[in-house]
Amino acid sequence: MASPKRRLDVCAGRPYTTGNGEEKKHWINVGRLTEWDDGGLSIELHATPTGSWFDGRLYCFEPKRDGEQRTERQARPQRREAPPSKKDDFAEDDIPW
Repeated sequence: MASPKRRLDVCAGRPYTTGNGEEKKHWINVGRLTEWDDGGLSIELHATPTGSWFDGRLYCFEPKRDGEQRTERQARPQRREAPPSKKDDFAEDDIPW
């Protein structure tokens, strides 16, 4: 069985214009390309880009190292836990059905 030789990030480039009028692309990671030691390649998509901006092109890049993460991979803020509910808020007799 073949073993992975190299992995690349598969990204879609969403164009945008900066405040200075400069055209740039926001790279959205949509999957992974794996090169196998037997010479084969495989692509695993985790998302499919949609929208009028997507032209059908996907690009492959070396994965970013831990300190170089792209903006879309940054950690999201933790969700606050909801306060525990009180079971005595209402009686079962209050439910109309």
